[in-house]
This record gives sequence, C-alpha cells and structure tokens, in this order.
Amino acid sequence: MSKLVSTTYNIEDAFTPSESNGAHHPDKPPKSPTVHFSDVVGTTPPLEVATSNLPATTTPPPSAEVKAHAIPNTILVPLVHRENELRELMRRNRDFYGLLHHHLTSRSEEAWQEFKSVLYAKRELMPDREWIQEIERFLDSTPSILIKLKELIGYEEDEEEPDSAEVSEDDEGDLVKPGHKVPQHDNIELCCIRAYPNRVATLQPRYRQFFFMAKACLSQNEIPGITSRRGSHVHPSVFLQRVQEGETPSDSEMSDILDELEARAQEHQTQRFQDDDEETRQYREFINVLTTPRRDMSDNAWEQSVEDSLEHWPALLKQLREIVEREVQDARATDTQVE
Repeated sequence: MSKLVSTTYNIEDAFTPSESNGAHHPDKPPKSPTVHFSDVVGTTPPLEVATSNLPATTTPPPSAEVKAHAIPNTILVPLVHRENELRELMRRNRDFYGLLHHHLTSRSEEAWQEFKSVLYAKRELMPDREWIQEIERFLDSTPSILIKLKELIGYEEDEEEPDSAEVSEDDEGDLVKPGHKVPQHDNIELCCIRAYPNRVATLQPRYRQFFFMAKACLSQNEIPGITSRRGSHVHPSVFLQRVQEGETPSDSEMSDILDELEARAQEHQTQRFQDDDEETRQYREFINVLTTPRRDMSDNAWEQSVEDSLEHWPALLKQLREIVEREVQDARATDTQVE
C-alpha cells in the first residue's frame, strides 16, 4: 500500500538587506519560503469507481408503442363506419336532409328510395369511389346540393386542370360572365338519348326544374321575379346563373326557391305559358325538336337544332348535356335501344 508523506518548509524573510552581499543576521537563522507538496512513496493502484452505486442524472421516459395503419387509396371520405355516420350526419342536419328529400321525391318516390339505398350503402358493398359517382349521378342536375353534400361528408375532389374553354362573349343573355370557365362535355353526343324514346318522353316530368328554367329563359319577355316567403327576390335565370357560377345558396334559400319554382310553374301553366302564347314560341320549338323521333329528323340535324335553341344560354346547354349523360348511362344498363 502506498504511503503519503507530507512535508512543510516555512521560509520567512530571513535575509536582511545586507544579505544581498552574502552576510547573515547573527541572531536569526535563515528561513525558507513555505512550500507544501505531497510525495507518494511506492506505487498507487488504479482508481476504481463503482458506477452502479452512482445516482442516475436522467431517467429516459418509457417508450410508447404507436401502431400506424396505412390508409388505402380506396378510402375517399373520413368516415370509419360510413353508413352509420351518414345516418348520424343526416339526423343532425335535418334541414339539408329535407332538401334532399324534396329534390328527389319531386322526380318520384322510387328515385328517393334508390338514393337512400346508395347513401346508406355499406362500404364493403359499394367502395367510396363508386359511391361518390352514384351520388353524383342522382344530384348532377342540382350542383349546389351536390357540393353541399360533399362538404358535409368531407369529400375533397382531386385537383385537376379543368378541360375547359374560356367564355368571352358579351351577350347580355348569356348566363355565364365573360371569362368564366365552363366545364366542357364535348365528348357527349346529345343525340345518343334518341336511342331511348321512352326516356325522352319522360324528361319533362322528371326534370321539372330544368324545363321551367328553359321556359323562363326562352320566353321573349321575362317572367316576373319570385318573392320567397323569407322576402328574397329571385329570378329563375339569376338563380341558375348563381348555381352555374359555383355559388351555394343556403339550405333554407334552396328549399324556398324549389318550392316557389314549382308553385310558379303550376301558376304559369294556366296563366302565362299557354301553348298558343307567342311569348313561349322559342320554348315550344325547343320542346318540339327535342321530342322529334329519328324517323322524322336525322341525328345531325336534331342535335344542331337543339344547340341552336340554347345558343344564348350555354349554362342550360351544359345542364342538358349532363342530363343526357346520366340518362344514357342508366339506359345502357337497363333499357333496350330503338334504332
């Protein structure tokens, strides 16, 4: 074991000024400065420290296992149990549910029941993409309702460059403002619906809102505006313009407008829009062309005449193309073509 020896030397100022000459004071012994030092005798063993006994400076938090699951690209809406959550959404949004019911039953009770079976379909039976497409098929004639429903279920459409043309006409009768881009349906041939004359014959009762708008817009003199129960003043062509430009009216306003349009349509059937009324000549010509069978007019002449009738109303023409697209898709799945 090593031995630690400590030795101390004390030296005070023992030298006098004369010591610079080498002389010492006769009564005081010489003193040295104080020096402390340690001298280790032998060999010091290596220092060992028991680190296990030292307190830990930091304690790492316990790790938590996080389980993550990739969302498949087939999931397009943030609804886990889609059919159950849709029922709850409709229950909490009764006004909008009533608007849907009103719109679909105005076609037929069967259309409403069909729509409900789609709306509440299980994801296992109808994946999200197919489900959205079916909903669009039911509501494509009323874009504002479709947009509202998509917002409600949290569906966001893919951002794509629209295949559209810029409208720059200054015609006051045009429903679309200059510069407003309207999605094109040039790939749809209007004449395709002529292969299904039974569907052509039932277009008017099943799309009453569209044909009322067409009647109002094609009249030579504008019909009076509609004052709703809540005091808003709406003209049919103005309303259609708002919808086509992407504005979404409130649920209560939409419900009022649809009620008023139907009531107004019934009123004008007996008061203003008589079959022999000169003011509705353009509309009657449009209907006559639309319902003309193939044996009496070629497809090219028929389609050109329909487009000419609506040339000043591109929004109406766009909506008609959407109606034809929907009807043809349905017919191809269920009907028999007539050549």
